[in-house]
Amino acid sequence: TETEDELLYVWQQRIGNKWAEVAKHIPGKTGQQCAQRWRHRVNPNIKRDKWNQLEDALLIRLVELYGNQWALIARNVPGRTDQQCMGRWRRHLDPTIRRERWNPDEDILLCAMWSKYGNSWSQISKGMEGRTPQQCRTRHQHIDLNMQHWLKMNEERIKAVNVSEYERARGLDGF
Repeated sequence: TETEDELLYVWQQRIGNKWAEVAKHIPGKTGQQCAQRWRHRVNPNIKRDKWNQLEDALLIRLVELYGNQWALIARNVPGRTDQQCMGRWRRHLDPTIRRERWNPDEDILLCAMWSKYGNSWSQISKGMEGRTPQQCRTRHQHIDLNMQHWLKMNEERIKAVNVSEYERARGLDGF
């Protein structure tokens, strides 16, 4: 709540990042909850506006240096959290992520994978080269809006996909 956020701000200013101590002054909250809320919402030093080109360039360079060590990367991007850095990279900057339109073959494979794995989007995305779990989920929802018509048009092609064979060929069996 807004009141809890105000208390968190006041007590963090007095005590610092001793979260177990801070939590003693915020009813019903643990030190871990206070730390997380501070890092991601209350801390006035965290930027909440759009990323700029300089920040993007810095993030790209830091990912080249540190891989996916997001906490380490965030310490080197002023005003950004590890979650913000990871999200910016994965949603906008990662060159391995395909951002072009989905093609009909991908739609067929997506539906076949969904038939096998249900809503396990992380699992499904492992078989969808260059597509994130979020992209797979969003695309499936889009297809699902028109599913009855689409399924009738592609029923035979979907049945013909052997997902297990496809996974073995890509070295993904057993995941």
